[in-house]
Amino acid sequence: MQTMEIEWISKLGAMEDFNIFHRAPTVLIVSGRKDATTPLVDCAAAVQNMLLAAESMDIGSCWIGFARFFFVNPDNMKKLEIPEDHEVHFGVALGYKVTKNPQAPKRNQNVYKYFK
Repeated sequence: MQTMEIEWISKLGAMEDFNIFHRAPTVLIVSGRKDATTPLVDCAAAVQNMLLAAESMDIGSCWIGFARFFFVNPDNMKKLEIPEDHEVHFGVALGYKVTKNPQAPKRNQNVYKYFK
């Protein structure tokens, strides 16, 4: 990410303590074939189903669209043995939630309606 031309992305990549996957114990990398008809939509639907399944098992999850920038580096593609005919679209970080049943914050009871 440090080599990206987009300044804010390269700055994030240069930060020593930055971890794109939030230090999750498990990360799923979601990729699709480059020649597929709708790989981005297919991968997005797959990720949404993963998030729903994780929640049903009380596992915390985070959809990381930013993961694709990590895989601009061909070495990272090779390291994880992602085939050359695939493109990484998303990452999914998974882990057990730190807090169970957190209390919802107190909310302002005022209701405002705006009409034109």
